[in-house]
Amino acid sequence: MRMRSKGRGRTGFGLLLLLGAVAPAAAESAAARFAVEAKALEREVTAARAAWQEQYRLYDELLAAAQKLEGAFANADATAAELRGLEDRYSVALDAAYRQARLTSDSRRRVYDAMDRLADAGRRVEEEKQAEFAVPAPGGLWRIEVAGANLTGLMRLRLDGALVSGDYRLSNGRHGSMSGTWAAGRLDLVRVDSQGGRDTSLIAEVDVRRGTLVGSWQRFELASGGPSAGQWSGVLLGPDDEVPELSEE
Repeated sequence: MRMRSKGRGRTGFGLLLLLGAVAPAAAESAAARFAVEAKALEREVTAARAAWQEQYRLYDELLAAAQKLEGAFANADATAAELRGLEDRYSVALDAAYRQARLTSDSRRRVYDAMDRLADAGRRVEEEKQAEFAVPAPGGLWRIEVAGANLTGLMRLRLDGALVSGDYRLSNGRHGSMSGTWAAGRLDLVRVDSQGGRDTSLIAEVDVRRGTLVGSWQRFELASGGPSAGQWSGVLLGPDDEVPELSEE
């Protein structure tokens, strides 16, 4: 009746080590939950091993009680009182072994539950890690504002990999096209005005999850009249497949 626990111990810690490789790159909340569940699994595995050891001890006591009873039962000189006493001790050992077997089984089931929670936490870590690489590009229709110039407008951007193209229209009637690049959360654009030609560079840091951008602009010709540099911002209004060309009259 002797049962072994080493295989199950390796299973719990094997899953712990396997999923532990995912945690360092994850977002803080998912990684923190993973760490909590990993500790919980370790505690449950330790408790299950202790339960196994107690079960082994009680199995040994039960086996010893059974052997004594069997030996006495085969002894023609044994009295009924002696056999009854050995039978009682055997019954006590049997009940104790049975109770501990149930407790050990419950302890193992808590390990399985902890493994499930850890696996779920590992999936959440992986999902958050993948989400970091699946950040949507800032293509679409933007409402833009030029700080200090009392200008607002619309800007439509399209993306092809890291390349950006689009058009714009401002509240003062100026319109034209945009081109540039998108990388690491930053837009680098050049404005080509329908009247003034290639006249301004713009940069912006984009929060794609909030749909906002904030940046600065700089004219190529500083003596063109009016401000030569400043700040601009924008709010994403919608995807680029739902808006018309903005530079058309």
